[in-house]
Amino acid sequence: MNDPIDTSPLTRAAFLKIVSLASLMFAFFITSSSFIVPEYHGENPMVGSKLLGCRDHCFLFDTAKWQWPDSLDAVRAAPNSHKILFENDKIRILEVTVDPYGFEPMHTHRYPGVMFGPDTDTLHYDIVYYRYDYDSVKHVYFAKDSVYQRSGGRGTHEHFMKPEGPHRVKNLSSVRIIAFRVEFKQT
Repeated sequence: MNDPIDTSPLTRAAFLKIVSLASLMFAFFITSSSFIVPEYHGENPMVGSKLLGCRDHCFLFDTAKWQWPDSLDAVRAAPNSHKILFENDKIRILEVTVDPYGFEPMHTHRYPGVMFGPDTDTLHYDIVYYRYDYDSVKHVYFAKDSVYQRSGGRGTHEHFMKPEGPHRVKNLSSVRIIAFRVEFKQT
């Protein structure tokens, strides 16, 4: 029997973690009457509460208010760095990679979710996260701000992510960044 999943230890461990986390999160969301994601203090969606720290700081998200075109969806706009591992009408699981010194194309993430590295993620890397906005007079996207971030090689860490408008990530390091994003679609 052919196994469609790469059986290397890193990939297998990461895949099993994704399935376990997605199952738990999916069970939580389908028992809720609304979508709940953690509240963020500040504007940077890459900085969120820890996965288990959401209990006291949550808000509702209405996906009907999404303003960005489907052409900017991460899988369409940045296909070399966003690969679908699994998708159905309730959930989408992405593998997100950024090559050494790579710069992702501008893209969005419409749905809230959780993002984490593989179990063996102890790499040190630096990134710049650029947020974009749209000038409706000039009909162009422009970088409105950027945030420098450093991974301290602390091992695996999970962050809730609110939906993200147009953004890009620049890898300033000599290592390939690998992460997984579980996105929860409106039910």
